[in-house]
Amino acid sequence: MVRRAIVWLCLADGEHAKILTPTEDGRGYSVVTQFDSADAHRPTRALGTERPPRTQESAYSGRHAIEPRRDLHAASKAAFMRFLAEQLDRAGARGECDAMVLVAPSYCLRLLRGGLSPATLRKLRATKAKDLIKIPVAKLPTNLCVDVR
Repeated sequence: MVRRAIVWLCLADGEHAKILTPTEDGRGYSVVTQFDSADAHRPTRALGTERPPRTQESAYSGRHAIEPRRDLHAASKAAFMRFLAEQLDRAGARGECDAMVLVAPSYCLRLLRGGLSPATLRKLRATKAKDLIKIPVAKLPTNLCVDVR
């Protein structure tokens, strides 16, 4: 008997991720695992310093705040996408899946693909720049326009 290929559908955004696999009948999906960012709904003051850095004006004695060099929420999303890429690499190396489909917003998809190893990238069947993380699993087949089987 021929073994059916194990295909993973990875839905992600910068804060949450779901790994799904098609059901036996091919009409729906079952959840393999889920990941949530610890910094998902934390305010900026909890991610870094409470106040922005201050600078002294050279022409007079005034002081003012300066814009931070990077957005702390964007850095948190990038760190979560690197974590997810590591998890997908480990699962691919262990042989838990034979093929992958990535669905994420374009910014997150770019970060996720950039963090994957070449061996995992070879398992990649398709990518879709769309945010489907909040769609219920039962309604995914109608919202997803990619053949996952």
